[in-house]
Amino acid sequence: TTDLPSTLSRPIVTDLLKTKMGFNGLVFTDALNMKGVASKYKSGSLEVLTLKAGSDILLMSENVPVTIDSIEQAMLSGYLDSAEVYASVSKILQLKYWCGITKNKTLDTTDLIAKLNNSSELKWLTYQLFGNAITLLKNKSNTLPLKSVNENKIASLVINDTIFNVFQNALSDYAFIDLFRMDKEPTVQSFDLLMEQLSKYKTVILSIHNTTTKATLNYGITPQMNKAIELLSSKTKLIVVVFGNAYTLNKLPAAHDADALVLGYEDTYLPCFISAQVVFGAKQPPGTLPVTPDSSYTLGEGLKKLNSSNVLSYTLPENYKIDGNKLDQIDTIALKAIADKATPGCQVLVAYRGGVIYNKSFGTYTYTDSTKVTNDNLYDIASVTKIASTALATMFLYDKGDIDLNKKLGKYLPELKRSNKKDILLRDVLTHQAGLIAYTPFYKETLTDSNFCRKNIYSRVANDTMNVSVADSLYIANEYPAYLWKQIVQSEVKDTGNYLYSDFGAIIMQHIIENIAEEKIDSLVFNAFYKPMGIQKLTFNPLNRFNKNEIIPTEYDSVFRKQLVQGHVHDPTAAMFGGISGNAGLFSNAKALAVLMEMFLQKGNYGGHQYLKKETVELFTRQYYEGSKNRRGLLFDKPETDQLKTSPCAASASAFTFGHQGFTGTCAWVDPENELVYIFLSNRLNPTAANNKLAQQNIRTDIMQVVYKALSK
Repeated sequence: TTDLPSTLSRPIVTDLLKTKMGFNGLVFTDALNMKGVASKYKSGSLEVLTLKAGSDILLMSENVPVTIDSIEQAMLSGYLDSAEVYASVSKILQLKYWCGITKNKTLDTTDLIAKLNNSSELKWLTYQLFGNAITLLKNKSNTLPLKSVNENKIASLVINDTIFNVFQNALSDYAFIDLFRMDKEPTVQSFDLLMEQLSKYKTVILSIHNTTTKATLNYGITPQMNKAIELLSSKTKLIVVVFGNAYTLNKLPAAHDADALVLGYEDTYLPCFISAQVVFGAKQPPGTLPVTPDSSYTLGEGLKKLNSSNVLSYTLPENYKIDGNKLDQIDTIALKAIADKATPGCQVLVAYRGGVIYNKSFGTYTYTDSTKVTNDNLYDIASVTKIASTALATMFLYDKGDIDLNKKLGKYLPELKRSNKKDILLRDVLTHQAGLIAYTPFYKETLTDSNFCRKNIYSRVANDTMNVSVADSLYIANEYPAYLWKQIVQSEVKDTGNYLYSDFGAIIMQHIIENIAEEKIDSLVFNAFYKPMGIQKLTFNPLNRFNKNEIIPTEYDSVFRKQLVQGHVHDPTAAMFGGISGNAGLFSNAKALAVLMEMFLQKGNYGGHQYLKKETVELFTRQYYEGSKNRRGLLFDKPETDQLKTSPCAASASAFTFGHQGFTGTCAWVDPENELVYIFLSNRLNPTAANNKLAQQNIRTDIMQVVYKALSK
């Protein structure tokens, strides 16, 4: 019937739905205050018509008293069949009885909202709903997934939203990306300048935000959006991501010329977060169009699949049939550690089979600074530097054939040829059985008897002779790092062949690496690994790249630097080397460190690129001297083999597990047998390094054990 809504149509509701299709359940109307019906029918007569059509339950009647009177009169006059009305009432009463309304149970409403919204089941369902909706409509020449490689200069342009929004932050977890924003109706001058800047990039990811569902407002799409897409698609490889409903495509004809087109549907956290993963292939786009928005794209259209990309994804435990509630015990342990003042705060990350299933931050910067720790903050990872930099660079040179583990140190460094270290084998240095001194507090000889920094060694301002920064407003003499190195070269050697953990070995390896590569170690690992892998927040001397307030403070150094150490490496020797040392100096957040550990888990491969040979990773990460009391790999730590000693990792960790702990209260472990990556970062030594509750209470290993218990279920 012309202009008759289906809600009022007896041929549809009764003849088709109830009679022909045999539906015996409850039939609900649409909202009866909507203009489609309310503007054409008076309240009362409208509701009568819906009952006559065959509906059982009437939603949002504009005038309930008038409606009740109208229904009663229609039944008395015979216009409405009383038997049909009573049948509807009977169905409603049966449903109430089936729901148990006669038992009059009182429900416990304590924390009801939290129980309904924070359950792992609901989180997983929500994640699935949003993730399965995302639709890939175009992917010219396999533009997606994007690869994070040195030569691919990438920009992200958000239109009609703030810079550093959820989408841009998520993109930045996968690649080095320059971030831009544009108003939906920018000035001509700002538009032209922006287009000029972006045209210099090889790839641009353009995302449209804060659209509207109103057709009368053009769905929030402006001519400038189309113009930007048109210009950029002619000059760069362009990826367009639209966070609006499908009908926005009808107003974005220029999007058809993009190299890739993704529809996220909704501008909320999960669609933005998951769409960024789709761009880099961490997630598949299984969605299809629910409507036909224009002549170019039709109902049911969607490519559904991208080429595989073995980069870390962010998902939920239920993706692997793990009960997310089992991981809540991590929260309990972390919060108790903070309450017990074992650490002011921490980050915990768990990745399983290539998917991050747990990534949370707890606590505050310090006990006196109430700033909350977030997943983006950087921690001083201390001796984890040994595997995340020194071992990494050693493996790189080993793959190239530039290092032989069975050669002596004298072969690689001229200054060692005349020292007591000339005949030490590289493999013994890397396994901590070279007889090197464990540690020497070099900083003490630079202090006066009153523990003040000597003026002939330090300066409060940088100058031509003193510009090696060891802390805020504290610079050491330029020649002092060379003097430190000379002391290490001349240091004592004893008990060669017996295991003794030493920082000197990693420092010696740093010098060997730099001598062979003719490149500083920080530059080498950045250019060969961090940058092409898209690891932004793993770096030496973080103050050169990040704001101080993004970095978690470590100890209040009351002896050496007389200040709260923040953004400078805690380890005094590494600080005196200018923040770059083989034993310490790296800062990271859990997400960045997890990418590197995932590469180790994948035997040197990440994002489809083989960074290290599989055999090299296996060699360096196994117990090198099998059957001995030395549990170590080549700079990598391993589970304790002596049952009388405490293991640095969980009791359930397999013998193949490898990683390292850090003095600042950190650890990074990979268990290949269980396809597991575990990261724990903290500043347990704040305010003082004398606080060792984190180790005494087994916080790191207990949390790791919780993960194994969850996997076993």
